[in-house]
Amino acid sequence: MRKNKFVFVSVILMLTLSLALFAACGDDAPADPPATEVVQEVEAPAPEPEPEPEPEVEPEPEPEPEPEEDEPVLVEFPPGAVYSLFMDVNVQALDTGTMGASNVLATPYLMEAGSPSFTIVEGLGGNNAIQLTNREENWHALDLSREHFDWDPANNEYLLTVRGNLPFGAGSTVIIGGPDSPWGWFANTEADENGDFIVSVVVSDETMSAMEGGAGQFDRGFRIQTNDTQNMIIYSINLDRYIPRDENVIYSLSTDPLVQFLADGVFGAGNVLATPVLMQAGDPSWSIVENPNGGNAIQLTNRGENWHALDINRQNILDFDMDTANNEYLLTVTGTIFFGGTAIVGGPDSPWGWFGNQEIGQDEDFEITVTLSDAAFEDTGSPEQFVRGFRIQTDNTNNLTVYDIVITRQ
Repeated sequence: MRKNKFVFVSVILMLTLSLALFAACGDDAPADPPATEVVQEVEAPAPEPEPEPEPEVEPEPEPEPEPEEDEPVLVEFPPGAVYSLFMDVNVQALDTGTMGASNVLATPYLMEAGSPSFTIVEGLGGNNAIQLTNREENWHALDLSREHFDWDPANNEYLLTVRGNLPFGAGSTVIIGGPDSPWGWFANTEADENGDFIVSVVVSDETMSAMEGGAGQFDRGFRIQTNDTQNMIIYSINLDRYIPRDENVIYSLSTDPLVQFLADGVFGAGNVLATPVLMQAGDPSWSIVENPNGGNAIQLTNRGENWHALDINRQNILDFDMDTANNEYLLTVTGTIFFGGTAIVGGPDSPWGWFGNQEIGQDEDFEITVTLSDAAFEDTGSPEQFVRGFRIQTDNTNNLTVYDIVITRQ
């Protein structure tokens, strides 16, 4: 009896422990394993074949842009000058022998009339000149374009002067006219026995309007031609403010517009000596000062040597290189020397003789007059020293002021 009771109690204890253990474990019992997803394998489609590459096509080259035309080089002419062939860098920078209208006339100031041939040839004083050949008509010529002129012909007068040569004949007529209808003869002259010519005309709205056919023919500019078809060389073209000169005066400083229209105090050889008639000797300093007789004078300072002076270039005096073989001229120079000394007119080349001279004291003025002719040059024993022109200097290095230079045909 006791044994059965013990067994029964043992069974009860075991059941109780089991229930307590089950209650303690509760939710920590392992979950059922997830159901396995069945994936059906699908066969991948075959890759589409790659398309054949299209053949490469060379792109059409883009057309090259049209070359831009060079802008015309406008020249900054000095006061008093409207145009000068001597100062036109577009022409003067060319090599001798340059041919063709597009080359020779690569300047905004000159134009071709008709179809002559153009060539750069050596001119006066080492400057470039323009030669016209193959002139099939007398109007096949050279036009001076006024498009870029800095001028006021309504209120001022200007002197247009053209100098040149007709190599294959004398006696022909050289003409300045209009480049448009009715092509009037604004000015004309006959070449001399050597073919040399110089023709000039005073230009203003009034003088152009007075021409037969009216001023309209000059709207584009002026034509330089002949009355025949022979060759023509143009040495110089100058269009300057006009200051009237006395009769038979071929040059004077007091009427040189490239000097007289400068402002008082302008300095530097490039400015003061912009006129082609005057040249620098040595390296003095240059300035424009007031002439006590009126107008502008030229002053030379910092003269390291007595020959640092002012030269007159006779080749650029507009009178056929001064015909001293057949004419006599008087050269008169006036001025002053600071603190006095001897003023001299001589030759710019060896042996630099004293052609004329005058000694003055402080605060005095000088006036030297000499005769210019082949005979007078021969009398010095060295005529070659005057081939280029004449020198104005002193016997010392004092400051020198030149009031006026006057050359008069006798």
